[in-house]
Amino acid sequence: RPGSGFFCDAAWESSLSRRWVLALDIPYRRSHATRVDGTAPADSAGVPAIAIHRSFGAGEAFGFAPAIEYSWSANLGILVGTRVVGGPHTTTTITPAVAINYVH
Repeated sequence: RPGSGFFCDAAWESSLSRRWVLALDIPYRRSHATRVDGTAPADSAGVPAIAIHRSFGAGEAFGFAPAIEYSWSANLGILVGTRVVGGPHTTTTITPAVAINYVH
């Protein structure tokens, strides 16, 4: 039985000039506990079937992702930034980001 979850992301952009833009995303995620109940089958070596009951705790994560964008033209640009996410019962991660934007 998977636990319910909630995710939201606030994002801002601020133009410094026609070519340069500062960007910031602030994500938040909350997930409730997930429970697994089942039976591991008996094997051919004579080990009997066993009941399995596991609960994976709730998690919460908060992060921020600053970036800078540069546009060579109205239809070609690049974004460079990083995303940092962490929280209780959540592994902290730092992820670099590079994207080339092309609009046809």
